[in-house]
Amino acid sequence: MLTALTGEPVEDVLTGVAEDAGLENTALQPVDAFGLPEPASAGYVNEYAVIGLQIEGVDVEPLGDVSDYTASWGGSGGSMYSAVEDLGQWTATGFGNAFLPSDLAAARLDSKPIDVGDYGLGVLTLDGGWYGHPGEILGWESIAFYQPDTGAIFVALVNESGSLLLTAEAAVAAFPDLAAFYEG
Repeated sequence: MLTALTGEPVEDVLTGVAEDAGLENTALQPVDAFGLPEPASAGYVNEYAVIGLQIEGVDVEPLGDVSDYTASWGGSGGSMYSAVEDLGQWTATGFGNAFLPSDLAAARLDSKPIDVGDYGLGVLTLDGGWYGHPGEILGWESIAFYQPDTGAIFVALVNESGSLLLTAEAAVAAFPDLAAFYEG
């Protein structure tokens, strides 16, 4: 859809948005790319994630290195990569809302209830005035939260699918009102 609107490949458009935002280590790879660019860490899959992947027809070994798998299975909605510094910088923009006209930024936050909070256009609205979103490609997971009233940001990356909940202790220790997200 984005390619039809712009005439450009989706990876060029989204990588360009990242570059325009000053993100130096964030991009969307072409669908035929395998692995992540250096200096990426190796990516793994824990036993819990393997069960879910097998249900989806993906056969990987528990605790196996999946660094050379293609990130394209997430498509334009999930196969971007980013360094933690860039993810924090993006989060501080309200997940890109700072670059949008105010009416479009407000529309992104017009949320509907789901299990872990209210969901708008690519942004979860959580208790305590927090906004956030998890992300995942095979072997890596991320979480980013932003509280615009205070400017607080929490960003975490893990290099093992199925391990994102390990970020809960640090997140809740720093920001107790994020507990509802992890308990949901």
